[in-house]
Amino acid sequence: KTESFLLPILAQIMAEATSWDSPASNYVTTRWWENNEKPKFSLHRQGESVSRPKAVRALLLYPMNALVEDQMVRLRKMLDSPEALNILDQRANGNRIFFGRYTSASPVPGYLVHPRRSDQQEKTRAKSRLDRTKVALRTIAEDQEKARIYDQQNQHSDPTRYLFPSPDGAELITRWDMQETPPDLLITNISMLNAMLSREVDARIFDQTREWLETDPDAYFFLVLDELHLIRGSTGTEMAALIRTLINKLGLD
Repeated sequence: KTESFLLPILAQIMAEATSWDSPASNYVTTRWWENNEKPKFSLHRQGESVSRPKAVRALLLYPMNALVEDQMVRLRKMLDSPEALNILDQRANGNRIFFGRYTSASPVPGYLVHPRRSDQQEKTRAKSRLDRTKVALRTIAEDQEKARIYDQQNQHSDPTRYLFPSPDGAELITRWDMQETPPDLLITNISMLNAMLSREVDARIFDQTREWLETDPDAYFFLVLDELHLIRGSTGTEMAALIRTLINKLGLD
């Protein structure tokens, strides 16, 4: 069932990816969180061609986080495996197809730089947010390294590494990365999407997607409502209103 909607989406994105310009040599290699003295946030997609539209091509919507986690494992296998990267190097000029999980577990809430506040209290909060993001990425990197070592030692047919995010792959982990450079596939749940549509900090995700849809005649947008049978009654009514708000936000009305 999952592959029945993922394969057409990936086929469409891959067809588009063949026309993307090549990224710089330092593509997806930034590890800003390893700087112990003065860490400064750097976008994961730094070095990507400016001609490549940063927009959500597919929104995968789930009723609960447990289903989101299952989907992330599948996407890591599909888009971050050595086989996938080899094909993307050959057919997509070295670009990556990015995906990101935007839930309450995604680090970290709040602005990278607040658009209006610059007082000392906000500077202190901003430093705290940066430090928490740095710690989160370091932990993720360590877990991924342990999983890869385990896989090398045990040679299982189903690698453990795909259970964990990888900070040097096609997965966008931080909210700041996804806000500034929206992933090609955005995976979230109903509650989080409801919050995102009403928050200024998340507005760029939808604004950039809308700009692409309005300016590129070949643009497209997939909306996947998985486990739809779980959404009924009053929840279904709320869901219908949420989808209308999303369609309006993207200018697809």
